[in-house]
Amino acid sequence: MRSLRGITKALFQRGAPAVLAAALLWPLGCRPTTSSSSSSGGCGTGAEGCSCRPDVTCDAPLRCVSGRCQQPAPGSLGGACSAGMPCSADAVWGQLQCVAGTCQTGACQPGTLGCSCGPGGACEPFGVLAAVCLDVTCVLAGCTAEQAGQPGCQCNNGSCAGSAQCVHGACRENAAVGVVVTQPMARSCDVLLRVVGDSRVRTVQFSAGVRGKEIQRGQTLALAFMAQQDVAFQGRLAALDVFPVPVGGGRGVEVASAVCADATGQPLAESGLRLE
Repeated sequence: MRSLRGITKALFQRGAPAVLAAALLWPLGCRPTTSSSSSSGGCGTGAEGCSCRPDVTCDAPLRCVSGRCQQPAPGSLGGACSAGMPCSADAVWGQLQCVAGTCQTGACQPGTLGCSCGPGGACEPFGVLAAVCLDVTCVLAGCTAEQAGQPGCQCNNGSCAGSAQCVHGACRENAAVGVVVTQPMARSCDVLLRVVGDSRVRTVQFSAGVRGKEIQRGQTLALAFMAQQDVAFQGRLAALDVFPVPVGGGRGVEVASAVCADATGQPLAESGLRLE
């Protein structure tokens, strides 16, 4: 069966950035760095130290890390910060900023959703949706003061309803996007995904039936995975935690290219790969 080393070599030969291909190479005997897990011993999903929920979320303010809910480390995204304990640079979001004792993503651009209003109260449209200035913050048109904390609207004193999170003053939601391969002959795949807009892929969890590896650089996410046994792929092979998802619909990520191979390593004409 085709090894992950062969997969990523093919990925490189097709013109993918060398840094992506090189970062994906790993010994065949190593286990994936991220894998799905399940709760056991009465441990409730979403609680600290327990399995993440199926939508890759945890009880606030915990974060899903390698399938387990953990407290954000000091200096990391969502973690504590102070003058003596500055925020670090996040691998996905870049340099974090200390806001009210918590590390948050970078500077907010005036006039954009969730940020302060622009000159004269101007707010730029968010995709095809109109934004308006409400209480010096740009929110989706139609949001009222009573709707504070609802997805797409202004935060309610820094908090949001349900699984939504407060980002630059606006409540934004995440999505658990699954990678599925319906080609019955496929045993290994190279995938390049394009991250759309201000969305980011926070974590990738591979299913128990595959070995996989991922690397993200900017707006590109590369995946390489192979079946543990010589059987057809079944169900979701990887779960992507995408945050924030586009307001008004969409997954925040799309397939740029996908090539799958059979058990002998021969490329297949159709990959049968899709996102759901």
